[in-house]
Amino acid sequence: MSDAQKAFDPTDPFDVATEDLRKAIALAVAFHMDNHPLYQKLEPQKRVESVLIATLITTVGCTSAFLKPGSDAMLTDAIHKYLPTAFEYAHEITANGEAKLAAQEMKH
Repeated sequence: MSDAQKAFDPTDPFDVATEDLRKAIALAVAFHMDNHPLYQKLEPQKRVESVLIATLITTVGCTSAFLKPGSDAMLTDAIHKYLPTAFEYAHEITANGEAKLAAQEMKH
């Protein structure tokens, strides 16, 4: 799925590795949000800022490890390129998760 517009392919090693990494990051963030007492005391807007800042710094830090110094503009361009797709996928995942939760609640 290296092409930002291509659909997920469960037989593509890139797609599978990327999805597994996304899930691992989401689980780590969710665990932190559920278990960190100081995070839980933050106002909602500060919670959003905290997650945004932490994940952006992590993204830049992790990807910069593979790039030559001075590649900030290239990385910024890549983030801009993939951002619309990230929103699309996140909305799909959220909608699917909400649908699954609603279905589970209807069973009970």
